This record gives sequence, structure tokens and C-alpha cells, in this order.
Amino acid sequence: MLRAAKAADRRRGDSSDLYRLVISICAFSSIFLNIWLVHTNVRLRETIDSLTLLRIGQRVDSLLLKDRDGKPVKISYAAAPKGLILYYFSPSCGWCVRNSDNLNALFRATHGQYQFVTYTADLTGLSTYSGSVPRDLPVLTDDQADIRKLLKLSGTPQTIEFDRSGVVVANWQGAYTGRTLSEIERRFGVRLPGISNK
Repeated sequence: MLRAAKAADRRRGDSSDLYRLVISICAFSSIFLNIWLVHTNVRLRETIDSLTLLRIGQRVDSLLLKDRDGKPVKISYAAAPKGLILYYFSPSCGWCVRNSDNLNALFRATHGQYQFVTYTADLTGLSTYSGSVPRDLPVLTDDQADIRKLLKLSGTPQTIEFDRSGVVVANWQGAYTGRTLSEIERRFGVRLPGISNK
């Protein structure tokens, strides 16, 4: 009887050791899988960006846009010491409105070093949105999708930095959060306020 009880205890001990081993393997596999998924997601985002955004190092010819009154405006990349920052937005875009404090801070920090223009294909609601844009920050538009195709603009907001010869130096898709926020702060040596709850 005593021998049978000891054997039963040993079997229970063996099965509990096996159970702990299985749990450990599952936990390790889960951690490994999550790390792999994060790495794959970052690589996938970089691949998608390279297919859908202007590539770093790509040169873009001068742009001909219009001001709010419909007058033509030729964009010169060499108009400022360090080049041009183009910010693509839509007045009806909630993320653009929430990103407006970041836009203002970036404009103030880079003013005089960069020519800074904002571009929208949609003038609807611009008067409401313009309240959150500095008065001396030009808002330009056009009547066609040609500029959007040329610059591979799709979602708003999008920020593109060009050097003085029209070569793309940096290209950020989306509002200034997470990695985009830290990259822009590092690139321009500025501390941005972050997304607002407007």
C-alpha cells in the first residue's frame, strides 16, 4: 500500500514537472513570437513606406501651386538656407487638427532656416482650420491630383523635407506621434508638444 502511494506521488510529481516544462515552452514561444511580430511589423512598415512614399534621395522638379486666391506660386527649394518643408493636410482631417500644435511648433523652430509651406487639395473648411495655423505660414493648393501623384501624397498629414536642390531628405506619413514624433524632434532639434485633444 505504501509502495503504491509513493508510486502515485512520483507520477504526480513527474506530471507536474511535465506541466511546468510545457508552460515554460509556451511562455518562451509566446515571447519569441511577439518579438518576431514587432520586428516583422517594423520591416513591413518600412517596405510599405518605400513603395508608397517618395524615396529618400529622390529629386523632385520645381512645383507650381496656387495660393488661396488662385494666384500661381512657384516653389523654389533654394529659397531658404536649408531647403523646404512641405506639410500636406486636409481641413477635414481630424488628425491634422490634432497635429496643429506640433505643426506650429515645428514652423516656429525652423522659420528662417527652411521655407515652410502647407499644401491641401481641399479648400473646404480652410477658414476654420486656418485658425490653428500661423498667419505667415503659406497655405497652397492646386486644382488637380498631379501634385499629389508627383509627390506620392495619399494620407494626411504628411511631411516632406527637401534639400536646396529638391532632393527628398526625409518623408513622414501621419501625425507626429511615437516614432514619427521622435524622428522629427531629433531631425530638427526641437521639442514638440505632442497631439492635442481638439
